[in-house]
Amino acid sequence: MSVQISNVAKIPEEPLFTCEIKIPEFDLTGWLCIHSIGQHGACGGIRLYPDVTKEEVELLAKAMTYKYCFCGYTVGGAKAGVTIPFNACNQERSAMLEKFGEHIGPLIRSKIYHPWTDMNCSVADLNSVYIGAGKQLKVAPGDSGYYTALSTFSALLAVADYYKIPSQQCKVTIEGFGNVGKNLAREIVQWGAKIAGVSTRHGAVFNEKGLDLEEVTQSKERFGDD
Repeated sequence: MSVQISNVAKIPEEPLFTCEIKIPEFDLTGWLCIHSIGQHGACGGIRLYPDVTKEEVELLAKAMTYKYCFCGYTVGGAKAGVTIPFNACNQERSAMLEKFGEHIGPLIRSKIYHPWTDMNCSVADLNSVYIGAGKQLKVAPGDSGYYTALSTFSALLAVADYYKIPSQQCKVTIEGFGNVGKNLAREIVQWGAKIAGVSTRHGAVFNEKGLDLEEVTQSKERFGDD
């Protein structure tokens, strides 16, 4: 099924193409999916997780197309993913990402693909990809996680409004307490709802009466995902 948004062309179901990159020296696999191309190429973050899959990358690229159409941006949707283990040291991580950047370099240099930060991908990681591609990261990404959190918060408000649930009666759990999760939690608390639980890749905390957001945030900053 395809949809029509305003007067733009129909959003395609299938991506334009997906590249699979195998890097034997690191036992590494990566994918770059270009779902659509706009006037300014295609944009999407690079997800760095040991269990990321081709199917996940393609679905995320499609979601980026919807996101940019909804916002009225003249850019297509894309996404990349690399199976980097969590225990890789900084030197290994940089080497892996530089090699990945070398493989997708032609698409970056031709401005077909504009990489961005994503889950577990920092500005330093993005810079390593650019180095591998033979390009300089001139402008550091802004706080895109904040805007992602706002869009998620808007969905929460819509659900609460539909079911006529006042903010004081809402208890929310957040899976993943990274940059998006922390910003989302702040918006929820300011709205008047409670954060009942948050999780990281190592575990979760839960309190039906509501968590102390500042305490949880400080623990996250102090101890990380562990």
